[in-house]
Amino acid sequence: NRAIHRVDRRQRPKSIRDSNHSSGAKVPYYISLSSGEQMLLAGLWESWSDKVSGEYQDTVSIVTTKANDLMTQIHNNPDVIARTGSGRMPVILPEALKDNWVNHYDEEILDRKSVQELIVPFPSEELSHYTVSSLTGKHGVGNTEAASTASSWELDQLP
Repeated sequence: NRAIHRVDRRQRPKSIRDSNHSSGAKVPYYISLSSGEQMLLAGLWESWSDKVSGEYQDTVSIVTTKANDLMTQIHNNPDVIARTGSGRMPVILPEALKDNWVNHYDEEILDRKSVQELIVPFPSEELSHYTVSSLTGKHGVGNTEAASTASSWELDQLP
């Protein structure tokens, strides 16, 4: 089943976070839509029964695609690149196409071409980004408002 994960102010920050692996350091980034609008991520959900407990579980996954130019620079985890051949990023749906993701879905007549046209890298020029503090560790800020505040890193060649 297809779903849309809405990233908004109630889910601080109104963005996605990702890390750049430069000079051996993991540098976190705040990434949002340049327009300031709510980010819509393509997802999949399923309800299933745990075979041991018998309890029903609802699970959600965020769909990813090949990274755009910006995310290629930011999401440069060497393990991911070795495994997939490129960086990756979540599928960000433009507001005008969100209904195309959740509607028009029938398992009997699945239109692969229509789905594949939606699973594409979001344009780099429509994203804003800046470095932020770590969430965890000795100087981590945790999941607080400070998690979306710009923070400088003393490293060369950051995007």
